[in-house]
Amino acid sequence: MAQRARTPPTPTGRGKPLIPFDSVGRPIEEVWSQWLALDPVRMAKSHADALMSRRRIYLDAGCHDEFFLDLAAKAFSDELGRLGIEHSLELFEGNHDGVDRRIPAAIAELINALH
Repeated sequence: MAQRARTPPTPTGRGKPLIPFDSVGRPIEEVWSQWLALDPVRMAKSHADALMSRRRIYLDAGCHDEFFLDLAAKAFSDELGRLGIEHSLELFEGNHDGVDRRIPAAIAELINALH
């Protein structure tokens, strides 16, 4: 059975993400550069004034996040710290699901920010 050639998404293909790697994992530079331009860690410096104006920046993530968002939260926290932007980071035992138990802590952070 012959495989049908897949047409890769394009910037005009609304609702379809541009995957920044080819079929063997090599970066597609023109697409990867678009992803990097929207990376929060890289964007923090150019948005430092806006970030500093926030009442509260609270980050949390499970230490066993399947999508490695704990690493992303840590990297963003490190960059905020480097820029002198006040924030808090809480890494908790857990993964990406079942975070209902985290809601009270998030609401407490929101209440603190509103006072």
